[in-house]
Amino acid sequence: MRRFYTRLPMGEPWAPFKNDQVEWVPLLTVSLSLKNVPPSYSFEVLLDTGSPICLFRADLGRSLGLEIESGPVQRIGGFATNSTEPAYFHTVNLHVGTNWAVEIKAGFVENLSMAGLLGRRGFFENFVVRFDHSSSPPYFDLEKISLI
Repeated sequence: MRRFYTRLPMGEPWAPFKNDQVEWVPLLTVSLSLKNVPPSYSFEVLLDTGSPICLFRADLGRSLGLEIESGPVQRIGGFATNSTEPAYFHTVNLHVGTNWAVEIKAGFVENLSMAGLLGRRGFFENFVVRFDHSSSPPYFDLEKISLI
């Protein structure tokens, strides 16, 4: 499956790239479900090779019927020091496209600035992703890993 990056307007350009007006971002449309429950509405998430885990906004988990705070908690942070948020982990089904679904353990966070991000555990261990920044627009190819 090939997906082109999404073009997002930049608020304030970064000083070393002051002429850039847009940012190209690898977003993927997904949905979530619980066991034996139809998938949620679809939403876009960021592919984040730097994240060890998959994270979603807590309101998305609540819309599935999860009691967010009942899951195991781990405080997580980004690259800013001294700033962490609790992430509550639950097992959910991640639906990619119309044919692919994988069971993952994902964290749900109150103050996530996007709908979600897909990290190494859960997503990249189940899919081969090839990023190509040499084209305009950039794109990525996605293939589900078949387990024998």
